[in-house]
Amino acid sequence: MTEKKRKIELEGTFNTRDLGGYPVQQGGQVVWGRLFRSDDLHLLTDDDQKHLAEMGINLIIDYRNKNEREKRPNKEVKNAQVVVLEPDDPIAAIASADIKTDRSKIDALIQMEAQGKLDVDKDQLLESILGYVNNERSQKVYAEMLKLIVSTPDCRVIQHCRGGKDRTGYGTALILLVLGVDEETIVYDYLLTNQYNQERNNKRLQEYKAYTSNQAVLDYLASAMGTREEVIRAALAEMKRKSGTPLAYIQEYLGISDELIAQFRERFIVDDTN
Repeated sequence: MTEKKRKIELEGTFNTRDLGGYPVQQGGQVVWGRLFRSDDLHLLTDDDQKHLAEMGINLIIDYRNKNEREKRPNKEVKNAQVVVLEPDDPIAAIASADIKTDRSKIDALIQMEAQGKLDVDKDQLLESILGYVNNERSQKVYAEMLKLIVSTPDCRVIQHCRGGKDRTGYGTALILLVLGVDEETIVYDYLLTNQYNQERNNKRLQEYKAYTSNQAVLDYLASAMGTREEVIRAALAEMKRKSGTPLAYIQEYLGISDELIAQFRERFIVDDTN
């Protein structure tokens, strides 16, 4: 893996990266410079905006909810169409909360803990990603994402949420599955978020500690910020349970045809000698 090439160095994001270079099982590799994942684009600098425009980014898919978009509006990228697709995941929104813009969410968690309603042992992230697999609205959202990428001429796309972790991580997994990338590589890509978001997460945890000493709430927030292998593996396992294989699930539940899969592979796979 050419990880130095994978990271897109921007001043205003932590987790912007290229999906290029991953090998596909039928031969070849994912093309570089076409498919990207990121955290939100709220803090892009002028130079960042110019850099993304020069990269030819022409489609931005935003998975954030209305409240997240209003509090942290993306900076514009010239000539890029922005499409909002909301899988409606409140847990992901909490996981991406920060003291400056989402203090009310932290206060709500403190109140829930005081009332005995905060179940710190419940695996919320696991529940969320299984919801992406099983929830009809999420199925429609991610099906639309795949169809939109194929229908955009010369597509150079950034898909993102707030932290570029769960909603974006799942969307990325679907793209890589359609392209024929193996499951271990998909897990590897999912877990790279831990590396790229480490600085951001450490900073947030210190902000939380300065705001509250409630250890149950702090533990809950720390867990929500993490990116764990068992979460993405649970999603893959649920796809298999429903349809036999993840690709069969994508065809059956997302309505992605053989023709669209072939188009995806034709546009985003190149010979690995290129």
